[in-house]
Amino acid sequence: FLLFPSSMASSPSSPAPVPCKDINLKFGREGKATELLIRGIKIDNKDPENPEYIEVLLQDIPRWDEHTEMILLNIKRPWSVYFRSKLSQLDVLSIRGCRVLTRNNNLTAHDFELQLDDTKESRKAQISVRSSRHRLLDLEGDLITFNSIFEDAKNNEKGLFAKAMKQDTVVSGYVYTPLSELQPGLECNIVGVVASYTHPRKTRKNDSYIVVSISDRTIPNGVINMNIFAAKEEDLPRFHRIGDIFRVHRAKVDLYSGRPSLVYQKFKSSFLCIDGREGHSTEPYGFSTENYTEVDKELVVSMRKWLLDVPVGQWVFVERR
Repeated sequence: FLLFPSSMASSPSSPAPVPCKDINLKFGREGKATELLIRGIKIDNKDPENPEYIEVLLQDIPRWDEHTEMILLNIKRPWSVYFRSKLSQLDVLSIRGCRVLTRNNNLTAHDFELQLDDTKESRKAQISVRSSRHRLLDLEGDLITFNSIFEDAKNNEKGLFAKAMKQDTVVSGYVYTPLSELQPGLECNIVGVVASYTHPRKTRKNDSYIVVSISDRTIPNGVINMNIFAAKEEDLPRFHRIGDIFRVHRAKVDLYSGRPSLVYQKFKSSFLCIDGREGHSTEPYGFSTENYTEVDKELVVSMRKWLLDVPVGQWVFVERR
């Protein structure tokens, strides 16, 4: 899926984004591009409203079958003033033409680090920020350049600079992880489409459980299995049909046969079941929590539209017994 805005997207004749390990001193000078996931953020605590610097730990967008390497991005004024309220962990930064320096930190093993500052080289940089919401909804991020920040900083009322003073109004308090980016050992919140599910069974400890296979637009040709456990059978989700939408908070990511799988934690996770058919109610018909926001409805509408474009037969829809 596209991570750069259309103005930055790779054309058939342009090179693919540079992986983290291949970033070197030529990266900025040659106007190359990369797409990296935010793993950590540290903001100057001396003046958080007008920070002198922001340190961002970046890695390749994770795939369960690939090794991920990390690199540090130092963001200095005037970039830091804008970005202080715009970056969150698990956002993806699309970066073109950033300044590259020899590494001067103990946070990564990379030979180099990235820097946005007031130098001539940094003024050519183009940055796009895409949250997990953007990626799940297949939306483009805002294109940010030095000129746009500088001009809006002078105006100090309108445009990107003023926009940076405000928190994103479309925030539910939860970050949803695309299924293609699951990382074993972590907890995550997910929204997916039900591709198959089993009837309830009993464990050796007399708990009830089912296995559900789900997909989203980031793995359109595949599924992720989730094991769901409950003390009582009536506490398990009861799906109406294949193609319904399933939202889970605080699922655990495991590794099974070399691939990620999800575990619904009996005393910690929560779920919602929503009709996946276009034109039907967006309200949950099955749930273990009443936490359901306008952001969730937006995800449901987007997934329904995506389902309309999924070719018939792309999944094998089987209600497994």
